[in-house]
Amino acid sequence: MEVCFYCKEIIQENSAFITDLFGENDCLKKYHVDCHQERTNIYKYNEKLNEVEVKNVTKKAKLVNIIYISLAIIFFIEIISIVIILVLKHS
Repeated sequence: MEVCFYCKEIIQENSAFITDLFGENDCLKKYHVDCHQERTNIYKYNEKLNEVEVKNVTKKAKLVNIIYISLAIIFFIEIISIVIILVLKHS
């Protein structure tokens, strides 16, 4: 099994501790597998957080769009009413 650069760095810095945990023979392989399992779990967790964040942003964006559309409609109605009032005054 090829050991990634990240694992090699960690193993070199903490070789005695890791060897005590996993034994002499399985030290590199076991640590490497655990490292990638942990990073996979972190990746999946971050992916779920991103999905939730995207959903929240989408909800907020929809709400903002509704507010803008409502304001545009109100503004349009006010302009029409002002024009009607001006036309009726000058008639």
